[in-house]
Amino acid sequence: MTVDNNLFRKAHSTVLQQSSLVAPYIEEHLALVRARNIGKSDAWITRHHIDTFPAWIRQHLMGNESINQQLAFLARGPSGSIATFQGYEINGYTFYTRAQDMKSTNQNRAIRVDAMGHDGTTSTYYGAIEDIWELDYGPLKVPLFRCQWVRLTGGGVMIDDSGMTTVDLNKVGYSDEPFVLANDITQVFFVKDMSSKGKKGRGPDEPKRHVVLLGKRKIIEVEDKTDEDYDQLDGQPPFTVTIDPSILLSNEDTPYSRSDHKEGTIVRRKYVRSTVTADVLP
Repeated sequence: MTVDNNLFRKAHSTVLQQSSLVAPYIEEHLALVRARNIGKSDAWITRHHIDTFPAWIRQHLMGNESINQQLAFLARGPSGSIATFQGYEINGYTFYTRAQDMKSTNQNRAIRVDAMGHDGTTSTYYGAIEDIWELDYGPLKVPLFRCQWVRLTGGGVMIDDSGMTTVDLNKVGYSDEPFVLANDITQVFFVKDMSSKGKKGRGPDEPKRHVVLLGKRKIIEVEDKTDEDYDQLDGQPPFTVTIDPSILLSNEDTPYSRSDHKEGTIVRRKYVRSTVTADVLP
């Protein structure tokens, strides 16, 4: 299968923007863009930076033998071939693409990510996995999920007085940044909110909204664990996570960042449903 060049560039850009090895060069490039485009808005500066940064860092570091080897592989860019998957197991979660999820009795496509916007504020985003890619940077393999995101505004995401979060899956947005690193997300479940269903004979038969429930990691290779043990471990790293030092990410509380709007580490793969190789258009 062939992959759209624009999506391929966005996937590579996501990897670069989330790497702590690349972070100093991001600041350097942003400063250059601002200096050369005085008077432009912050949104324009951010977008131009994201669009031009991959080519800039590739040329900027080309031939520099003194830099970190992992940084060199990232700056050079990924191979033109992409491994794609229908299922992926990482950090104790099992994820499916939307297509695979439709064939399964279990829901495994819904995710959340806490992300920092360009203004420094942190927000929680919810989405559904459309595709699972693994970019090939030579010895570095980086898994990403392409997601359809629910808008934060306009009733897309709502939190009631009791703290319950509901989403309207028809209110989608943020298509400029569809990718997220597989290691940065948490699994959730979307359960139909029957209270949002229209009255009989009025409105749609299906509920308009879904309640968001947190998923639970598998406790791998640990015996005699109960549901209470799962609850205590939820939100903590699973016991047997193996860190692959293929890419170094920031250790901040919110390592993932978004810049496609104004609203506010790779782990060893353990499960693969199926794979194909996608050749990127030249």
